[in-house]
Amino acid sequence: MERSICKIIIFALFPLLAYSQNNEQILSFFVSNKMNEWKSFIDNNETQYRATSEQKLEFVNYQYGYIAWCVGKKKYDEAKKYIEKAENTLNELEKIKFSLSSVYAYRAAFLGFKVAMSPLKAPFLGPKSVSNAENALKLSQDNWFAHLQMGNIKFYSPSIVGGSKSEALNHYLRAKKILEANDAFYKSNWNYLNLLVGIANTYIELDNLDLAKKYYDAALLLYPNFHWVKNELYPELNKKIRSKNAK
Repeated sequence: MERSICKIIIFALFPLLAYSQNNEQILSFFVSNKMNEWKSFIDNNETQYRATSEQKLEFVNYQYGYIAWCVGKKKYDEAKKYIEKAENTLNELEKIKFSLSSVYAYRAAFLGFKVAMSPLKAPFLGPKSVSNAENALKLSQDNWFAHLQMGNIKFYSPSIVGGSKSEALNHYLRAKKILEANDAFYKSNWNYLNLLVGIANTYIELDNLDLAKKYYDAALLLYPNFHWVKNELYPELNKKIRSKNAK
């Protein structure tokens, strides 16, 4: 009887342990800026994430992170290739009405990437991105990823079409609070670390350099060798602080 109970407990915990281990792998690539290894991970593991809808959605998140990096580095052909793969998965999930709030949030994200790659399409794709983010939040105000995407929309959109750094910050902070409350592994979740950076960058835009430093410090406290912050963003912030203090 005890052995059977142990088997049940192990079986129940296995998905959580696998989720944690995979997140830690992605996190290590993110922290060390090893994006080629991130790419290899999603290329080599795509078929292994087809068993359940939960796995499919988790894998879309890994694709999303790599796509974001590609867009930032102007590797547009690469980004488009993985957007197509991810959107195919979202179509599957939408057909069975699985986690529609997250499906809409990812659609908003990928439309945002398309705008970043082709700004002239913003009048057409921008409203679609907003609509998907709004639908995601209508379905669930507790979806951290939906708040993240609405935050991104508010951050990157011009004020004339509703952009607002202050509103972006509110959504980022809400996303952070939800993650901390609902994800037992949030400290080993690359999204959480990325969110801390997003909050810091928003405070910089709002000219609150002290709070920006606080969030960079929080990221480095978790992962002292976080390449992006340690070697790029933090030195840039220190220059801004010195320049501001010199005035």
